[in-house]
Amino acid sequence: MPNTSFLDHDWFFLPLPVISRPSVVIGEGGSGKTETLLKIASLVARIYGFDIIYIDAKGDDDLAARFVATMRKAGKQRIKLFPTSPYYGWTGDTRALYNRLMAVQTYSEPYYENMASMMLDLALHAPGYTPRSSNELLRNLTLDLLKIRYRGEPEQDELERIKPEDANGVYNRYRAFFRALHGKLDAGFIFDETDAAYIKLDTVAFAKEASSIGRYLVEELAHYVTVRKPRSRRVLIIIDEVSALAIEHIADLSERLRSFGGAVMLAAQSEEGLARTQDERTRILKTSHLLILHTSNAPERLIERAGKHKAVQTGWSMHGEEGTGYATVSMRDEYLIPPDDARRLGVGECFIICQGTGYKIHVAPVQLDAASLQEAQAYIEQEARDSQQQASTSPQAPADQDQDEADAPDLL
Repeated sequence: MPNTSFLDHDWFFLPLPVISRPSVVIGEGGSGKTETLLKIASLVARIYGFDIIYIDAKGDDDLAARFVATMRKAGKQRIKLFPTSPYYGWTGDTRALYNRLMAVQTYSEPYYENMASMMLDLALHAPGYTPRSSNELLRNLTLDLLKIRYRGEPEQDELERIKPEDANGVYNRYRAFFRALHGKLDAGFIFDETDAAYIKLDTVAFAKEASSIGRYLVEELAHYVTVRKPRSRRVLIIIDEVSALAIEHIADLSERLRSFGGAVMLAAQSEEGLARTQDERTRILKTSHLLILHTSNAPERLIERAGKHKAVQTGWSMHGEEGTGYATVSMRDEYLIPPDDARRLGVGECFIICQGTGYKIHVAPVQLDAASLQEAQAYIEQEARDSQQQASTSPQAPADQDQDEADAPDLL
């Protein structure tokens, strides 16, 4: 029997205890998945007062203006966008910085990962100061400077055993990453100063770095939610096309943030798009309280969450080619949501599966007039101009760049 706590006349709504827990949205491209995410963000912001952080790993060119207009309509005032505006990603202690920086890179061999871990630990804990910009970190990642900073310290012997080519390899990885960003993570807004933020992982501007930027900002977001955010504030974190970020153990992250008022909603085009391994995909689905399913060509494993019901099957008894006059009746278990129904959903239609049952609904799009969209686009353009002006007038930029070049080791 359907749970009527989700229904109000002909309208479906998500109760606060449901939306506050991890959730998953799955649907093929063009099925209306992004519109559903925007609708949920709008309602959760307006009705429950959540802050909204939307990470768009698709790099949708049209979504930013709609997000800004939607958040304004929901009553949000402090709205920021990245990379339109730069983000300051160096808050927190050395452990927080270490986690962000390790998340940036992926390694094919444990040796190189261990070497990066050692070099970062030494660079972040070097006597004197903690790096608070990419230039300061890169200066501290040079083997010669680390030997100077740790002179007379127990780590001095450890540094003597590091091969110059290994140290240069670590330096070059982070140099390439931060140079491509042109200071986009060294100054700007922080999550603490916003009540709505849109993070576009621009695969055009940052073709090779987009997933690394996403992982860096997710780690920064985790620090904000668990350490800096007031417990009274609640935030909905939407990650659209989560597989593009290649985040390890994201199921653990979702559960950890929930304890601090951070609800995580992961979206993908298929079950396989949730994570790289089947074990991680299974963990994500097991820890997700809510599943929203748009059109899917392979819905069988997903619809199991809605459960089954007893169905009556009738038939006629036959003898040869003639009926015997006797009828047959049997009971069998059938999926509450037939797989073919999930395959045939129209644009904007979806099944919401929660608490062992499912509902077929049609998502009403967010209504935005032309004037609101124009104002939102004008706001984005002004943010971009302000960002460019601040970058061009910063007196630190040329000096930092020159110093970085002077301290840079030879490239491999």
